[in-house]
Amino acid sequence: MADYNKPKLYQPYILTFGFDVGTTERHRVEFRFNQDIGNLRITVDGRPVIRRFEMLSFSTTRNYEFTVGEVEKHSVLIEKTRERLLGGARPQKVVVYVDGEMQGRYGQSW
Repeated sequence: MADYNKPKLYQPYILTFGFDVGTTERHRVEFRFNQDIGNLRITVDGRPVIRRFEMLSFSTTRNYEFTVGEVEKHSVLIEKTRERLLGGARPQKVVVYVDGEMQGRYGQSW
């Protein structure tokens, strides 16, 4: 379940969601992006996998790829997109792929 809080006065856009990967070897992937200050954090079982500070970007799409699991390995791709016009001030969209199959869509306006 995704949570994208709608900001009130002086509150940032923060997109948070989580999903499970694996059948016999289960792992929990958590995504958190504070759009106003640019902090992005992706964790697997509570351990940081990707940490970035993204305040300015000319690209409208960002991809984050990593592998989850020790014995049962899965390829995870998280694709974050923004609108071209005033993209930093509007809610962004995220699509998650596990082993090439779409796992889910998160954010507003889907």
